[in-house]
Amino acid sequence: HASIVSCLCVFGISHFGLYYLYSSTTYQRFIEDALNEYVKLDEYKKTNLIDYISSIRVDPNVAVILGPGGNPFANWKDRISEIVFDTDEEKDLLSTVKTLLRGTDKWGDVDEAGVLEDVISYFESFTTFFSGDKKGLTGASDWCNLADSSIGVWTGLYDYFCDMYKGLKTGFFGDVAQKNVKVLGLSAGFLGLTASILSASNGLDNKQWQSIVADYVDCGKDMLSVIKSGYALKHIGDVKSLSEIKAGPWSALNIYSAIGEAGIQSISQGFRSHEKYYADGQWDMGDTGATGIDISMAGIYGISHSLTLGFDDLIFGAIDNA
Repeated sequence: HASIVSCLCVFGISHFGLYYLYSSTTYQRFIEDALNEYVKLDEYKKTNLIDYISSIRVDPNVAVILGPGGNPFANWKDRISEIVFDTDEEKDLLSTVKTLLRGTDKWGDVDEAGVLEDVISYFESFTTFFSGDKKGLTGASDWCNLADSSIGVWTGLYDYFCDMYKGLKTGFFGDVAQKNVKVLGLSAGFLGLTASILSASNGLDNKQWQSIVADYVDCGKDMLSVIKSGYALKHIGDVKSLSEIKAGPWSALNIYSAIGEAGIQSISQGFRSHEKYYADGQWDMGDTGATGIDISMAGIYGISHSLTLGFDDLIFGAIDNA
């Protein structure tokens, strides 16, 4: 019996060894096949995001937090203040870069530019939140902006991959998944609106009533974003929706949004102009005329700024500096 048991043990161990070897080989082959299939899928896209960011040079020391003795330091938040874009020149530079990326995405049909713009916006919100005052309305507003930007990155990446693999309509790219992403985008719109309301509510004691009203009116621009997100959610896949009816590079929804933004801009400017020209406690016909001009110019600016995605600021800035 002992010899039989020994034979069985030897046979079992040998059999297990062969089975393990076979399983390992099969698993390795599966990994290789999966990698090859992914490479084939990726070839459908001729340009990659890395093509647009490879020219950017980042100092690796910025991301390394060093403590006493030159050793890595765990409290990375202490280094955030060193990479915050807080000067007017740095803010203008970031604004210009985002505007160029936005236009490249919209009119140049380069989806990677839109993703990169979302990442830059998230980076701005991230540094603003962790380097700013996290208490009170300011902290709450910065947190909402950070959450809004974070969702914007994920929804932007999802749209990017949906466009990359247009032929896939199931699973991760199915109707249910797309609807969930649209719901996420709608929630981001509400977060952006909340951030604007909190920001408008900050420091009320130090504002004139005209500025208070104007700041709350400006929140209507974020309300337009909520309405657009809700409309997109309701009309997923509808070829007759306002977002699909286009005249040139703009859809009907873009036109209506620009008109709405122009109206909000005009109303807000009306209150701000009243505060400006009534500062001396008197109001005359000259103040009325100047206010009317301000309101008209604000309306024109609202339409152009919305339809050009901010390129009008770059043009006017170049003219002023010429």
